Amino acid sequence: MRLQTIIYIIMSVMSLPSYAQYTGQTNVDGEKHHNLTQNLVYCVETQGSFSSGKTPLWLNANKYGLSSLRKNNGYLRGSICRPLSKDSDRHWGIGYGIDLVVPLNYTSKFVVQQAYGEMRWHHGVLTIGSKEYPMELKNNSLSSGSQTLGINARPIPQVRIALPEYWTLPIGGRWLHMKGHIAYGWQTDERWQHDFTSCNHKYADDVKFHSKAGYLKIGNKEKIKHWSLELGLEMATLYGGTAYGEPDASGNVRIWQGETG
Repeated sequence: MRLQTIIYIIMSVMSLPSYAQYTGQTNVDGEKHHNLTQNLVYCVETQGSFSSGKTPLWLNANKYGLSSLRKNNGYLRGSICRPLSKDSDRHWGIGYGIDLVVPLNYTSKFVVQQAYGEMRWHHGVLTIGSKEYPMELKNNSLSSGSQTLGINARPIPQVRIALPEYWTLPIGGRWLHMKGHIAYGWQTDERWQHDFTSCNHKYADDVKFHSKAGYLKIGNKEKIKHWSLELGLEMATLYGGTAYGEPDASGNVRIWQGETG
């Protein structure tokens, strides 16, 4: 299916009447004032890891890439955000966040962990920037999570259109619910690749990122409270960019343009 068709379908769904999580909203869209500096959430935290060798897995897993293998490391982290949930009584909402980290003994001296803005209209959400997304249909507390769409890598800057919560389809007697997303972004680890490979081994620059997913839930809490069936499909890929191979005997590096996917 072509990208334009997918976006059209998603935008059409965004404008449909509410049946699920926004049912019962009070229509306050006519209010003149909507202060985006209110209802902010602040967070300051610090962490340290100490070991006799490299930091073990259970001390750096499931932190969205905010970890270090060096035996002694830590960070000071501060964030401020305005969750979309603060506009739950409206048909539309605006959210944003900034999450900055000053690390010690990391591969980076300063980390922008999250920086994003997002807008909701009824069920659909448009997000631009880097944001942490938990895994779907998986236990996010386990260290053995997904190998592709996991929570062990830093957020990727992207443009993402999503139905983040299950939306009840207006067919099937309220037994069918769906959610999903489509996103396009770009990798930001070129400097790390250059340092790690010393530009003498395979690496790639200007690599793009694409992911999409769709989930279906079958169930009706009004008739059967404690039973439901969930299933879905996820896809993620890297594409575009320039891939560099190992130098030959003469020191020349082979280049493949746009073949990283």
